[in-house]
Amino acid sequence: MVPLHFGGCTMKIGKRGLYLVLPASLLAIAGCTEPIDAGDDVDSADTEDVAEVSQEWGFGQVMSGCPEIVAVEGGCGCGEPVAVPFQTGCGCGGPEVVASPCGGAWATDIGLGCNSWGSWGAVPGITAYGMPSTAYFNNSLYAVYPGANNQLHYATFANNAWRGPWAIPGAYSAVAPGLAVHGNYLHMAYPAINGGFRTARYGGLGWGGWGTIGGINTALSPALVSYNNRLNLFWAGAGNQLYHNWWDGRAWGGGVGLGINSTFAPGVGVWNNRLWLAHGGPSNRVFLRSWDGGTWGGAFEIPGVRTGLTPTLGVWNNSLNFVYPSLGGGGFGWTAWDGRNWARTGVIASPYAGFGARFGWYGANAALFARGGDNRLYWNRYSNW
Repeated sequence: MVPLHFGGCTMKIGKRGLYLVLPASLLAIAGCTEPIDAGDDVDSADTEDVAEVSQEWGFGQVMSGCPEIVAVEGGCGCGEPVAVPFQTGCGCGGPEVVASPCGGAWATDIGLGCNSWGSWGAVPGITAYGMPSTAYFNNSLYAVYPGANNQLHYATFANNAWRGPWAIPGAYSAVAPGLAVHGNYLHMAYPAINGGFRTARYGGLGWGGWGTIGGINTALSPALVSYNNRLNLFWAGAGNQLYHNWWDGRAWGGGVGLGINSTFAPGVGVWNNRLWLAHGGPSNRVFLRSWDGGTWGGAFEIPGVRTGLTPTLGVWNNSLNFVYPSLGGGGFGWTAWDGRNWARTGVIASPYAGFGARFGWYGANAALFARGGDNRLYWNRYSNW
């Protein structure tokens, strides 16, 4: 069997169909004497066609489609499959109580139990007085954030363990820096607490290459991204006007106004050989536009999205993923653009949505970071870790 993991549940694909193995903790079984155990290998006689599975479902990742019915075999020892409507967070739904062929009913909460995102946990040892910025560099996940007295700190995650945090000498900012990998360095750019705008880079042994960029005046987190063989910086200036600077390897240039007024700091990402910029518009609406290195495309609204805080963009599963704090509370909204349609629209439950969110990456594995009201840093890993 081929296992696909969704939070606490396991999907298995055999040549006769798609099967769901439910942990016993998610089932309250009436009338059954042989409940399914967590991780039980249902239909073990099946053989998989890995090529077909990989092409149709995206092997080991979130499924591109949403089947409405899965079959769970052998739950009560009567040898017949049980049809279970289920939800994976990509738009499918089903009732919470389904019939058992052995009599009685299975009371399930599959929509919550099989959510692709896991539970939130605190990153150990971190007290954050601002949101973090994250990047994947030298096989580690880096998080940089304002700590005590607005001094920037960083921590790293690798080999299933966090290390740090460590203070960055001489770096002080009230907001998260822009952070991006470009060339052989991890670069950061930030508005300094004592005025001016500073840059630095990290090569694995320490922070250095300190510099300044003149003409930048912002109180919001900038966005930094590597694209078109340049390091690109986006920031919100007076009147929330967005500006673009760039580093060509020798000097910073730009300071070009984009003619865009945004209600929050910009969010950026690179996907399908284009740079994508998210910005806020009237009535808490959110817009996207893209740049090919020479010309900006027109803005288009992300349907149904309303937020007053900076969203986070992430390239993942062959799509541009967009996570934002929901205006109505309850957590983060999540949607993804595949170049033609918006898909996987849903909610990621969280009590830590008051300050925004940041994607983080450990190789191809995705995580979300948020700051709690207790000034701790929390994270939530997607279930394929």
